[in-house]
Amino acid sequence: MALLETVQDNFNDNAIDGTLWPNSFGNISEVGGRARIACDTGFNAYSTALAYTLQESSVYLRAYPHAGGGATTEAWAQILIKSSTGGTDLGFELRMTSDELVCFSRTGYFDPGAVVVPYSSTDHAWLRVRETGGTVFWDTSPDGVDWTNQRTETSPSWVGDADLEFQLIAHRSDGTDDFAEFDNVNVFGQTLALALAAEADTARPLTPAKTRTLGVTAGTDAAQPLSRHKTLVLGEASETSTARPLDASKRLALGTAAGSATARPLADGKRLTLGTAVEATTARALVTVVQRPAESLTAGLSGPALTAGVSGPTLMTSVSGGG
Repeated sequence: MALLETVQDNFNDNAIDGTLWPNSFGNISEVGGRARIACDTGFNAYSTALAYTLQESSVYLRAYPHAGGGATTEAWAQILIKSSTGGTDLGFELRMTSDELVCFSRTGYFDPGAVVVPYSSTDHAWLRVRETGGTVFWDTSPDGVDWTNQRTETSPSWVGDADLEFQLIAHRSDGTDDFAEFDNVNVFGQTLALALAAEADTARPLTPAKTRTLGVTAGTDAAQPLSRHKTLVLGEASETSTARPLDASKRLALGTAAGSATARPLADGKRLTLGTAVEATTARALVTVVQRPAESLTAGLSGPALTAGVSGPTLMTSVSGGG
């Protein structure tokens, strides 16, 4: 079951797509990138196969209506979604005998609740019928982007049928023959086929550029506060018995040392302030005294002399007399 939105044609090849529009009839053509449908006393139409459904789908297009051409009874073009039952259908009618846009949902070719609004070639340039959630919407737009709803109705049971037919059809009862045109069926805007991009080894020069004159920079004594920072959570440090090798080091070559006869003054020194000395009435005891006998003494001429003895030195007295 094909959705109605899959019917897509921009008519740019100026050749009717017989696969997409196999049931077309009457005086139709593609001219200037548009579908052209004669508006004469016959019935002329672009028509698809009976193979589509409107349920949860849509159809939209750009419309270019015919002129009234002096018709006294009928001069219309329709965007028509037909069920398999004749006269049971819905869509838009561009009614040019009275310059009106009609939103219809017919049974037996009649709709007592049809919504009729004055036609504006600007405001109603784009037409759309869509069905969703059990409701049919008739929308119009000046540009195919911003849409205005013109009518809303509960969906007839047949919108879910898989054998609906879509037509672009025109007819008049009398007056001057002319034509209606349609474009971009379910295709928004025009498309442009691009060729393969060419490769270039050089950059294209910049043609425009923007410059901005900077003022004198201002000095500041304070650093700007950090607006962001990053933190890294560190795991426990691992212990190692070997030092890691240095990845890089710096060296400074020293010149020959110079000799000097004077010492350099001390730049820094430390001092200890002593308190008042304390007076004591007793001498500090000698820790160790070594006593040892003399081994020899020499007698003197003018007085007693010490003479070595077995048990220590002996004082000897010298005697002098007159002669």
